Amino acid sequence: SNMNFKGMGISCRAVVIFSRCMEAYLAPEQIRIATDLKEKNEQAKNSIPVVIDKFVESAFQEDFKLYQIFYSLKSASTSFNPELPALKKIYKTSQKDLTEKINEAFNLCDDMISQSNCYYKSIDILTALDRQLKRGLRYYLIMGELSFDCQ
Repeated sequence: SNMNFKGMGISCRAVVIFSRCMEAYLAPEQIRIATDLKEKNEQAKNSIPVVIDKFVESAFQEDFKLYQIFYSLKSASTSFNPELPALKKIYKTSQKDLTEKINEAFNLCDDMISQSNCYYKSIDILTALDRQLKRGLRYYLIMGELSFDCQ
């Protein structure tokens, strides 16, 4: 499914306002559609931490949905649309979450190397991370909070 948070945020807000104003005139089917839209919007927002976890747990391989989400959230967070302030907060929280989880994975690789002198798995993971950073992941991280230098 497409993760267009800006579009979802604007649509959901419009539906909430419209259904609040017109509630007495809406048919049960229309009320159900409005409720479904609000639920889908919440599910999409709640899926973000799950997608971040999958990305990190996959050793930085499962990335398609992650990029979709962050591109959309970044776009929504820089919009001046009054419907979207909640998405700005979600973007900042998600950025912090992703940055922290990448730091944890990096530190785990560091520990694996120092404890076992086995580099192969860590090299694979760090190579995948480096590839993602070069592909644009760095634009969605809090670069000053990374526990390693990737310049």
